[in-house]
Amino acid sequence: MTKFNHLPWDSNFFGFKTGKIEVSKYDRSEIQRTVESAFSQEAELIYLIIPDEIDRREIFRDKLIDQKVIFKKSLQ
Repeated sequence: MTKFNHLPWDSNFFGFKTGKIEVSKYDRSEIQRTVESAFSQEAELIYLIIPDEIDRREIFRDKLIDQKVIFKKSLQ
């Protein structure tokens, strides 16, 4: 089951209700229901955490707004 988790620190910092949804398996309708439920609970920002094994293009199609990228460099 996919669940919305309220993030109090982020909410206080940004000044509006913020939370995250961690996806463990691809189920488009479950993800959509959870996101809609979070917005109906007055969330304004949702971090959607998706494992690398899941193709994000399938979930978002043309609606992807932002994607986190981590850069790493080894120092000598």
